Order: sequence, then C-alpha cells, then structure tokens
Amino acid sequence: MKVDKTLSDEGAARFGLDLSRLKYLGGEDGDVYEGQDADEAFIFKLVPTDELGATPTLEKLAFAQYLADAGMRVARPLPSPQGAMIEIVRSGTVVIAATKAAKAPGRHPRTDNPQEWNDDLFARWGQVVGRMHALTKSYAGGAGIMHWHDEVAAMMAWCHDAEVSPHWENMRDHLAALPKDRVSYGLIHNDLHPYNFMVNQDEIVVFDFDVCGHHWFMTDIGIALFHALWMTPTERMTSREAFARQFLTAFIGGYEKENHLDDRWWKELPTFLAYRRLLLFTVFADSWGSADAPAWQQAWWRAQRAGIIADEPVVELDL
Repeated sequence: MKVDKTLSDEGAARFGLDLSRLKYLGGEDGDVYEGQDADEAFIFKLVPTDELGATPTLEKLAFAQYLADAGMRVARPLPSPQGAMIEIVRSGTVVIAATKAAKAPGRHPRTDNPQEWNDDLFARWGQVVGRMHALTKSYAGGAGIMHWHDEVAAMMAWCHDAEVSPHWENMRDHLAALPKDRVSYGLIHNDLHPYNFMVNQDEIVVFDFDVCGHHWFMTDIGIALFHALWMTPTERMTSREAFARQFLTAFIGGYEKENHLDDRWWKELPTFLAYRRLLLFTVFADSWGSADAPAWQQAWWRAQRAGIIADEPVVELDL
C-alpha cells in the first residue's frame, strides 16, 4: 500500500531522508524503502498505526536491539537524528510510524540449490532460534507487545469461513490449556522463515520483528518446519515425511546447542504446525482465495482449507 505522500515525506524528513532518493520496495501493511548511508545500507519503513500502536512498535525495536547487543546477527534499529527509534507523524486521525534499520547483508537461501538449502543451513537456523529463545528467558521488556491470545483473537475476528472458524475455536481452547513458563514461553520472533533472514558468509542474519510476540517457543519451531516443507521443491523430497525427519534432525541438533525443550513440547509440534496453517490460511484468504489470484495461490489456499476442515496433519511426524 502507498502511504499519503505528505505523511511519507514528513516521516522521511524526521530521519533526514529524501524519499525521492530511496528505492521503493513495496509492502503490504505500509511502505518499505531501501537506501544507502555513507557506511551501510538501510531499510526505511512507513507503517500506519494508532496512538496505542507506537508503544509495541518501539518495544519490538528494543527487543531486536537487545538481541543484537547480546551478539546475535540481527538487523539493528537505527535512530533518527533526534535519537528516536520511532518517529510518529500525524494528520487528523491518520498516524504513521517511521522506522529505520540496517539492511541485513547477504541474500536469501536458494531452495533449489543443495549447496545452500541443506542440513547445514537447517542446523544453523535451529541454532539461531535456540539462541533467541535462550536470550528471551532473561528479557524483562516487551510488556506492551501482544500475547498468543491477542493474535488468536485477531485471527478469529478475521476468519469469515464458517467451516474453518470452529477449528480456530478448538485451537484457542487447546493452547489455553498449555503451560506458560520461562522455559517454554516468552517473547519470540514469530515469523522466522527464510524470507526474514539472510545468509551472509555462512551466518544467518535475522530481520523483520514486526509481528514478534509472546508465544510458546514451539511456535517459532512450527513456523520453521512449515515453511521448510512449503519452500522445498517437491522433486527434492522422497516424501514430505522423510524431509520433515531430515529437517528436524538437523534443526533440533542446532537448537539444542543453545536451548533445551522437554520432550513434551516436541510432541506438541503438530499443534503448532496446524496453528501456522490456520494463521496463513486466514491471512491469505482475501487475496489468495480470490478468483483474481494466480492459479498456484488459489490451489495452495484450497489445499490448506481442505486439510484444516478434514483435521489432517500438516505432515505425519514420528515424535
């Protein structure tokens, strides 16, 4: 979407930027630009918000900075000349949040290249997630950032499919009964798939904390496996089940170097795979479920809907 030009220009000016000199990258929830400072490339975002939304946005940036300060390879937030991590611009009832962050170096791994999409990458991916979960156990900030029930409530309100909505209700009830403690639950990235990290000289660099929230650690792990299954070319799998075993063996090996989860949580992995399927189905329903969507998007959306309604597992796991 395109943000009102007057607000966009003002937001950019707060960071000493001229939008005409930046490269527009697009964006679904706002506008995203790329630029170059004297010493590094950066990403500049303009996102519609409200007076209450500014606080969690700032807290998400603070969490990313905390991880960077702890030694993780994270795209660091960059302050405005006024020293603010977020600049708020207003026009009447319209509120825009402007933020700037260092551009993550490297590139996304190519799933069709076995030299890049392999057990070594899966293990490093797992280690990054494990390190993040270990660090979040000691993080005291983020009080204004959503919890799992806020996300579920938003998804339930968004879902208008009469046959899918009961599955959201069942998911909510199942999650509500799970323990929430420091060893299993905390502030997580909540969207760490390969389009939200770069690989640079064999290191994974994480970015885009826009939907981070308080969730079970298994949420991040379910996201990783779901997207790995989705993104791996079919011809590179002997079967989905075999690939899932391969991926998890490597991923868990990396994860356990940094953080430990009891077996009871790994047995919940099918729940969090189903959660990711429900969430993506709901998010993409309006666009990918449209008759105007490309055929492959419509086919994916119909397949997810059928799996949800039939209560089929995303993949059969031997846990």
